[in-house]
Amino acid sequence: MRLPSRIAITILLIISIVGLFLPWFFFSRTEDYSNGWSWMNICMIIGYVGSLVSSAMIFMKKGSVDIEMLNFLCMILIIISCIYEFLTWHVETITGSMNLRISIENTHYGFYVTLISISLAVIVYIYNLMRKRI
Repeated sequence: MRLPSRIAITILLIISIVGLFLPWFFFSRTEDYSNGWSWMNICMIIGYVGSLVSSAMIFMKKGSVDIEMLNFLCMILIIISCIYEFLTWHVETITGSMNLRISIENTHYGFYVTLISISLAVIVYIYNLMRKRI
């Protein structure tokens, strides 16, 4: 993978980490809100640690195809974890059942910053993979 692509993926990964500290889910900002940090689960932690370590290894020129694939899989794991949290954040404490309308209405910009930036990183990775194959 070329250096500009590696830099873009790393910057998008850092932006997604910044999104963890912004508001994710709340009904009313005056009552209480939760950021992504409070919704971290083991899959998301493994995804972020794996992506950060593999990105560092790629930048140190010790990255192989296996390391790049690990980075890709970790980013996919983060996306899956974000979608899971989006669909289920209100189930245990508020509604008792999955409700897509509640999820959409009460999800805020921090979640979208994280999800969109990590999704763009995956798209950049796939684009470079396809370009390399052609």
